[in-house]
Amino acid sequence: MGSNALGEYLGHSHSHASVVNTDNCETQGTFSVGYAELKVRWPESAFSSGDFARIETPRRMGKCTTVFVVSGVLLAGVGYMLYTPLPAHLANQWQLQKMFCKFKVSFMASEVLYQLGLNGKERMYGMRKAFNYLFKNLATEEDHAALEIYDTELNGVPVRTYKPKSAKEALPGLVYYHGGGWAVMNIETYDAICAYIARKTNIIVISVEYRLAPENPFPAGFDDCVQVALYALQKGRDLNLDPTRIAVGGDSAGGNLAAAVSLKLRDDKVKPALKSQLLIYGLLQMCDLSLPVMKQREEYENSTLMLAAFYKAYFNLTEAQTGLLTTKKYSTPELVQRCTKLVDYRLLPKELVPDGYEPEVSLASSVTDDVKYISKMFSDPRAAPMMEENLKNLPASLVVAAEWDSLRDESLIFAERLKEAGNKVQLKYLADSFHGILNAFDYEKFGFDAGPVIMNSIIEFINKDVK
Repeated sequence: MGSNALGEYLGHSHSHASVVNTDNCETQGTFSVGYAELKVRWPESAFSSGDFARIETPRRMGKCTTVFVVSGVLLAGVGYMLYTPLPAHLANQWQLQKMFCKFKVSFMASEVLYQLGLNGKERMYGMRKAFNYLFKNLATEEDHAALEIYDTELNGVPVRTYKPKSAKEALPGLVYYHGGGWAVMNIETYDAICAYIARKTNIIVISVEYRLAPENPFPAGFDDCVQVALYALQKGRDLNLDPTRIAVGGDSAGGNLAAAVSLKLRDDKVKPALKSQLLIYGLLQMCDLSLPVMKQREEYENSTLMLAAFYKAYFNLTEAQTGLLTTKKYSTPELVQRCTKLVDYRLLPKELVPDGYEPEVSLASSVTDDVKYISKMFSDPRAAPMMEENLKNLPASLVVAAEWDSLRDESLIFAERLKEAGNKVQLKYLADSFHGILNAFDYEKFGFDAGPVIMNSIIEFINKDVK
């Protein structure tokens, strides 16, 4: 493992600790740790084995070096964990700092587990363990009193079902796909969300435990999501569902899956058709990593590196292919042409496009097999719903976009394209919020003003366009 491998995997530098040469101090290499590069000086040769657990501290390391390393790392680590640079106008800054601290703890813990050899060959396994532990959010006693909550399988796919105990007739249903970059999170991290929706709207919610990457790369998770939606539409009466009132929905990667499932069911002419879809800050395209919001966020973070990590897992990319993503030179001429047409920044509100903005062209310097593979994946509407040219005859849609979100622009563009295609669309723009706000919907627990706003938008849409 190279000295900067972790930094390249997780982010760019905001703080670092250094070791200097003084009497009895040795010049050391650099090891990057964390979402922002947190640097510790060790011999570069120590990393040649690729196993941090086997690193041997130099026997003659002087006290001076030890003091600099320990104090520097501690100070940089504490500063990195406690502070994330954010635009001043975002609401609930203190709560945001705490939320991002949890994210950073997840990333750091996953990397430590990986370096200790506790996660096999994949960093993502450790990230999954950390996220699933830190963001576990279970249904409340009030939820359990009102709902029958149980785990089962539908068409061979594990799900958790939330059914109102008071139901006396067939109910509308929501098939929900959790977020987490197709690789982390699970039904337990979304237990409180799904239970709350079911209790407040008096519908049946089915939370899908679809297969995760990297051990189950695309299209495994997508196929699972299709199967559960098909069950709800074709066999839903077994669950006391009304198959004419079924919606699919999800956030982040789950929004990606919901949009892709809607397209698949429409193309396959499945009857009865879906009634609605909820696309909550969904990841809808991969071909343009230079939309206005992404360029604006470069001042604060390198979101391309994080997206590349999840794309690597979902599409089973090699290190060489992932490297093409980080340099933003991964597209065939055909993908560039389609992307320019279908991910059109000119559909954004003018106030969100900075003066002088120009999109970056992701055209590869040569069309290698790696470039062809990436372009094939990024052109597939099952993976990137915005790559579908025909958006006609889709269900009524709720599209949610958050301002402080690398995916903001694609949600707004997709909403406009859905409208242009003649679909019924409700757009909810959270001007002072962030990606992941749904996971903090409970104001009393998390303290975010936008938490109840996004949940109320979901409930209102369900009451109007699903029931």
